Amino acid sequence: MNRNSFFSKNMCNIIRAIAYILFSILTLWMGWSGVFFYGDRGDAAMWFARSGAIVTIFAAMAEVLMAQYWVGSINQGITSTSISDFAKRHREVILFLQGLSGFLIVIGTMVWAYGDLIYTTWK
Repeated sequence: MNRNSFFSKNMCNIIRAIAYILFSILTLWMGWSGVFFYGDRGDAAMWFARSGAIVTIFAAMAEVLMAQYWVGSINQGITSTSISDFAKRHREVILFLQGLSGFLIVIGTMVWAYGDLIYTTWK
């Protein structure tokens, strides 16, 4: 596969990371809006707090995909330069996605821990 191809393995990792971040944001919104609420199994605040775990997992999966560009990958050979070349060309995108996923990990963890209090206070 050509290194400059749009659908190279590195670009697919970027697309997957964006999808994980979007799933994380969507899960947070769905938890806040009450989509996860099941009437006879707890209250909406509890389900919002539980959605924080899913937000954290999706954001962590995106973070792992982006971290491979700076720390290397187990699958990357010693002489392989495709990942480092790709990281140099798309540095801003990778850093933005890494920062956003790190922020979502913190938000997801806070929602996971204190989501019921946040929900009852602000909803």
